[in-house]
Amino acid sequence: MIKKCTGCGATLTTEQGKLGFTNNLESNLCMRCFNIRNYNKYEKVNYLEDINTIIKEVKNTRDIILFVVDIFNISNKLKEIIDYLNNNVILCITKYDLIDIDENKIINYINNLNIKCIGSIVISSKNNYNLDNLFDLINKNKISNNVYLVGYTNTGKSTLINKIIKNYSNKDYNLTTSILPSTTLSFVKVNVNENLTLIDTPGIILSNIIDFLEEDEIKKIIPKKKIKPQIYQIKTEQIIMVDDFLGIKIKPYNSVVFYASDKLEYNRYYKDINNNLFVKKIKVPDNSELIINGYGIIKIKKKTEIELYLINNIDVEIRKALF
Repeated sequence: MIKKCTGCGATLTTEQGKLGFTNNLESNLCMRCFNIRNYNKYEKVNYLEDINTIIKEVKNTRDIILFVVDIFNISNKLKEIIDYLNNNVILCITKYDLIDIDENKIINYINNLNIKCIGSIVISSKNNYNLDNLFDLINKNKISNNVYLVGYTNTGKSTLINKIIKNYSNKDYNLTTSILPSTTLSFVKVNVNENLTLIDTPGIILSNIIDFLEEDEIKKIIPKKKIKPQIYQIKTEQIIMVDDFLGIKIKPYNSVVFYASDKLEYNRYYKDINNNLFVKKIKVPDNSELIINGYGIIKIKKKTEIELYLINNIDVEIRKALF
């Protein structure tokens, strides 16, 4: 009989070196989840279920989808994925506790993108913000007991499910959460009550700066509290470095705002430096934001061409400014 880890969805096995490894098949958790929960010991994984297969499987159901995206990842790429789905979609924007912005501005921004959904809602799982309204929205729109949670890695799907269980269920159940992308490895069904089953899915993989950082650097880059923007007025050509894994070279006269963890260190240089990072030359329109997954947002006020220094050839998306 196949048994799956209740924390991440991997098939449990006693074969060492395999995903889902456990010393005892009577256990409900694989060793990876056990170590994350009990020792904060994180382990990156290289194998995941094929995301196209996951999306197609969800698409072939008639069940509603709760598409979870954090406030830093709202973009036209999001619209493309949701448009591909046949299902009715509730768009759930997470991590509202991290940024000081009116939620109506976020909803209007979503509406202007013409994303195909039956409702949009801004939440904070950490602060319980709007969770009652979200729970009502789910129950009013579901067409069966099953509701799928789909979204990018590290947007907080598993954290949201855990909070819903805590708030609206008498079940003693927790999905594994961690600071690493791709903690959930397969479908995980959670029965909230006799009328509602939430189905967590592996995150849609985006190029992510976290994949190339060590654990101590990851702990710095993940924001834990409301972000205080770092604002720079650019009067001469210069390079602004963020720790040693990210930098931007920008011409005068402009304004640059960084939205990211306050544990990171910023340094200015007024001449070229040898940073051994990957260089991307990017043309940026007026009033735009660069989405750097795992880091946050860089907002640039005026049209320009920049050099962006990255720890690897990470995808960078440009969106019209939200913040």
